[in-house]
Amino acid sequence: MISNINLDRCYRELEQQLLSAYQEIQLSGQVRNGKYCRLAEQELKKITGRKHARMCPSGTQGLLISILAWNIQGYEIASSPYSYVASTNQAAMFNTMKYYDINAHGVLDVNRKFDEQVILPISLYGNTCDYDTMFANTPYDCTVIVDSAQSLGSTYKGQPDGSIGDVAVFSFAVNKPVPTCGFHGAIVWDNDNMNDKIQTVANNGKRSRNYPIESYGVNGEPFEIQASQIYYGLLNYKKWQDRRKQIAKYYSDEFKNLPLDIVKPNDWCESNHHKFVMLTKDRNELDTFLRENNIQSELRYTDNFSDFFSNQKKFFPNTDKFCSQCITIPNSQWLTDAEIEHTASHVKKFYESKSATTH
Repeated sequence: MISNINLDRCYRELEQQLLSAYQEIQLSGQVRNGKYCRLAEQELKKITGRKHARMCPSGTQGLLISILAWNIQGYEIASSPYSYVASTNQAAMFNTMKYYDINAHGVLDVNRKFDEQVILPISLYGNTCDYDTMFANTPYDCTVIVDSAQSLGSTYKGQPDGSIGDVAVFSFAVNKPVPTCGFHGAIVWDNDNMNDKIQTVANNGKRSRNYPIESYGVNGEPFEIQASQIYYGLLNYKKWQDRRKQIAKYYSDEFKNLPLDIVKPNDWCESNHHKFVMLTKDRNELDTFLRENNIQSELRYTDNFSDFFSNQKKFFPNTDKFCSQCITIPNSQWLTDAEIEHTASHVKKFYESKSATTH
């Protein structure tokens, strides 16, 4: 099956570095929050230009740590109703979600005034919202938490995603721009006054073992084995991103005459091409056809968050369109040219067969 998850190929590329790191970690006994966590954090600070970075067990935990550290409880939070569910469920546990529709690029439409105290934009598929317009339309004291889980390496007007907002959250998993064998995450921020608060929240509400309880908290201790893979992956992310960009251009050229819409970033964003996303009314049929031909397509995503997390009676036409029409095809940096050509040819074959049956 041609897949977007190629951990075996990632491992082969990084094998020597990872084997050395695994042995060092196991023999040192420092399996949590040590050398490789610091190395990965340093690379994230270089990439984003942020003053501070902290690894954590998952991107979901990163969002929760940010919400608790900034004491965001009982607020109204503006966000979009479309993404992977982890983008909203942490915030929704403590706050009232106010959803606004996405635009044609799959990200929050910020061409409106926001009066919420907190805004949570989601950089979906590696595409960013228009941050300048967003800030122009939000209160000056609004707290901004950016869900950058899918956008490591993307830029907004030349500025790295993750560098904008009070805090930004990254995610690492089998299918992320920098893969890991499991889950991990990171948060990045600039405010020095938040350092102790983040440390406390990520340590179950205690600054250290013998300090008193100061806040609500979680077990946010990061792991060295995951961090070692992240660190060596971060050293290669630009090369990997260039390959995904090449694949995306090939698909776009091959599909330009097909009756489907390719979801692309707006002019302000240079995407990391985390996923290759298409909208088609024939999504379910196309998905079945591709899987029958050894291609692992995915329906991403099918949830309108307002159906569960909000009582809003709002009309979200773009969200509904994405939920019913969105499909992704493999664009991993480790795909061979033959696999990419096989995938593209079968997308075209599907529409050729449909055209033949309608004439």
